[in-house]
Amino acid sequence: MIINRIIRNLFPSVSLCGKTFAQTQNIYISDINDISSLNEMKSDDIECLIYDDTPLLTDEILFELSQLCLTLNKSFQIGDGYISPRGFSGIPEQCAMIETVQFDVRQYDVFMSVINKRIIDRLYEQGVIFYDKNSVFLHEDVHICSGCVIYPFVNIQGKTYIGKNSIIYSNSFICSSTIGDDVTVKSSYIFDSVIGDGCTVGPFAYIRNHSNVSENCRVGDFVEIKNSVMESGVKCAHLTYIGDAIVGANTNVGCGSVFCNFDGKKKHHTTIGANVFIGANTNLVAPLTIGDNVFIAAGSTVTKNVPPDSFVIARSRQITIDH
Repeated sequence: MIINRIIRNLFPSVSLCGKTFAQTQNIYISDINDISSLNEMKSDDIECLIYDDTPLLTDEILFELSQLCLTLNKSFQIGDGYISPRGFSGIPEQCAMIETVQFDVRQYDVFMSVINKRIIDRLYEQGVIFYDKNSVFLHEDVHICSGCVIYPFVNIQGKTYIGKNSIIYSNSFICSSTIGDDVTVKSSYIFDSVIGDGCTVGPFAYIRNHSNVSENCRVGDFVEIKNSVMESGVKCAHLTYIGDAIVGANTNVGCGSVFCNFDGKKKHHTTIGANVFIGANTNLVAPLTIGDNVFIAAGSTVTKNVPPDSFVIARSRQITIDH
């Protein structure tokens, strides 16, 4: 068992082997073989040797125990862990033979539930609104600013930052991403990406692979964005794939448009200028560059670069035959 980063974050001021938890790396208790090795490591007045299956211990409880430990010059046992005064040799003998403890599934579930509850309670005290705390899961590295609203059945993991007054609706999954202020996310998946201030995402959008959506963009339902940059004010309302591309400011990407970035062997890049109108059901075959202020007619398949201020229509002529 290890003193892991979850415990270090919860008890930042408590000392372990001469360092605070915030300063320690993962320490395997099974690697501490005897009292002498523990004594050699310490430099503070108190040593805390605590298993990470004791999540209900608070900073305050450990501090009070440490003070009592100093006053009485006695050690205290908490489960299989110990709190002892510096240089005190009266720790029970089995402390020298601590063995690694394995969680079963139920123990792990209880442990993570307690940790999750503590994270949510801390954010609630800082001004984050949760409509159902019991159905939300948050990783310990998640930072959510005050004024945010988190709906039921939201899962946020990794080093994720969510700015002020953003709303995360039910069934959203966010991992290792940055979400700006005043953002609305509706039932969408966001991985390793950045969403700028004032954006709306979803429902059912999928943003991944280091995408960067700038401020005041609209990413609508069933839109996938992969390894792409959307500059400010871009609108992509529904049913579209944007891959390996830069989309200029205030461009409109019509319904059913596809950035055809893969030729079967390699991925290719597309660059779209500012103020471009891309009509519905357009195929953009990469590699491709389209200038500013271009209008692309619906149903076009564009395979050649387009200069600025142009009109593009690339579709078959309609033929109507009477019966």
